[in-house]
Formats: sequence, structure tokens, C-alpha cells
Amino acid sequence: MLIETFIRKQLRLKAHTVTKVEETGECMLVHIDRLGQRLLRCGVCRQRCLEVHDIREERNGAICPLRELPLKLRYRPRRVKCPRCGVRVEDFPWRSRGRG
Repeated sequence: MLIETFIRKQLRLKAHTVTKVEETGECMLVHIDRLGQRLLRCGVCRQRCLEVHDIREERNGAICPLRELPLKLRYRPRRVKCPRCGVRVEDFPWRSRGRG
């Protein structure tokens, strides 16, 4: 199994894919992108959104270690037009539900 597939399954990514994995001396850097034209969810109410408003600047997020290296995710989040909430940042499946 490819490392990209393993990470995608572990993070439970359905509308996103792992495009590249880089191993540096200090961490494993995972690049994530939207998978085709899959519908994204609102980051507030989690309702599926038909339209992407815009794409934000690339962000880094840390997550648990893999093979004794910290795993860092690099992703350009989308802002979606939610019919219920208006324009909001999409929901990230890898984000902890306890955080904002």
C-alpha cells in the first residue's frame, strides 16, 4: 500500500486526496488537495455545499507522529457558500471536533 493511500485512509478523507508526501529531517510533510469536484461541507453546520466561494492561502497543521516523525498537513482550504450559514471555511475531516 502506498503511504499516500495509508494516510488518506487514516485521516478518513473522502472529498480530499494526498497529492505528495515529503520526509524531512524534522517531520513528514503531507500535501492535501480537493478530490475532483466532490462536494465539501460547511465548517459550521457540516451541510454539503454546492459552490466554492474562493480558495484561501496554504496552511500547515500538525497531527500525531508517524514513524517517530511529526506529521504536518499542508492544505489550501476552500470557503464554501453554505445555504444555511453563508460563506464559511469548509469542514476539515482531519480537524479535531473539540476545536473551533
